[in-house]
Amino acid sequence: MIQTIQQARRWATQHPKTMAIAIMVVASWTSGIALWTEAITKTVETLDDYQTAKQNAEAHRTAQRQAQSVLQRQASSPIPAQVQPIAVITSSVARSVRPEWIFPELFRVDFPSLGSPRLNIQVRLYAAYLALFGPPDILIVGSSRSLQGIDPATLQAELSQQGYDDVRVYNFSVNGATAQVVDVMVRQVLHPDQLPDLVIWGDGSRAFNSGRNDSTYEQIIASPGYQQILTGDRPISYKTFDADLFSDCSAPDPTLDRPSSSSIEEGVAYYDFAPNPPGQECDRLIEFSTPLRRWERDRLVLQRRWVDQYGGGLNSLGFQSILDQFEPRLYYQRYSRVPGAYDSSYVPFQLDGEQTSAAVRLAEYLQRQDIPLVAVNLPLSSDYLDYSRQRWEREFREYMTKLAQQHGFAFHDLDQAELRNNSYFADPSHLNATGARVVARILAQDETIPWSTVLE
Repeated sequence: MIQTIQQARRWATQHPKTMAIAIMVVASWTSGIALWTEAITKTVETLDDYQTAKQNAEAHRTAQRQAQSVLQRQASSPIPAQVQPIAVITSSVARSVRPEWIFPELFRVDFPSLGSPRLNIQVRLYAAYLALFGPPDILIVGSSRSLQGIDPATLQAELSQQGYDDVRVYNFSVNGATAQVVDVMVRQVLHPDQLPDLVIWGDGSRAFNSGRNDSTYEQIIASPGYQQILTGDRPISYKTFDADLFSDCSAPDPTLDRPSSSSIEEGVAYYDFAPNPPGQECDRLIEFSTPLRRWERDRLVLQRRWVDQYGGGLNSLGFQSILDQFEPRLYYQRYSRVPGAYDSSYVPFQLDGEQTSAAVRLAEYLQRQDIPLVAVNLPLSSDYLDYSRQRWEREFREYMTKLAQQHGFAFHDLDQAELRNNSYFADPSHLNATGARVVARILAQDETIPWSTVLE
């Protein structure tokens, strides 16, 4: 063996070119085998991915056909539209169905951007809410201070305890929303049929300061989506899908044949009406109806799928829950402390201007729609309110009190000493989840707010 190795070395020394060629041939052959092995492996993985994608696509097509059959069955029903049964999709189908398949006339996923990422998200979430539940009874609007400062779920629960059962609340607030932005959102982005019975506008002096630059509004009006709105097209179709099963006061014709509550075909069930009890004006649904319970569960499943896809950190009621707690010592280690005299949110401070004009325009528009407007001045932390900011906040409260009296809307001031506790805040001027629940409870207990309008 040793002699053979020595002979091979001598031969390689005597024939270097031949040896180099041999080494290149062997290396190329080995490298080729590795490349072919890798190529075969990737081909197998690609085929597996293709089969999986094909199966998913087929499942989606099946679910879409089932959803479309619901619409076709409803369209061909002899029952008048106002008493047409609501289709109930069984949970197995609901988990694979997308809301835009069931309500294609409502969803405008391809609508151009409105210049604000948060507004784009809110529009999509609110479209799903309208499709599955109809317009809310109460709509919260405002900037980020309202987005994370008024908890709609807590407001619903508190009002329910006071006898306002089945009241539905949605938070349609957007980061950076000034009076001009809120005016555009309510008057132009939404159709009148998509508005609530009561609007709560939570914010503060920033939204009404015409002296500061309104970059959010400028981005919105320069966006391709807003240009399309000016042509008469809206991001959410005005045709709402009335899925509010609990407020249908129409009188069904007993001579019409309706599917019974137990009829289930191809994963779709229908609810039926129970007769009116003596002394009650509205028809009520059969209590503890299995299809009704299934529809309640399934439309929540559909909404959750939509929120998971497009929510962007918001929950199913449009609310952003922030758990952080404001600790001044730690906060100002990361961020500079800006005195009020140099705060661009206040300097320059001008209340009589374009923002006031937008607020008046919005108030008058809602009055024509018979929708009360309640403006709420949200609290600020005591650490934030230095001498300069306190002076401007006091001027703002006096100004808004007079403006509300002149133009027929309500103004409620929650910037009170007992609400300036740092534990209620995520930063110096934004409430956290705890503060948002406290504010919602205080609003629900305020008897001067026209809550009765949601019952009419």
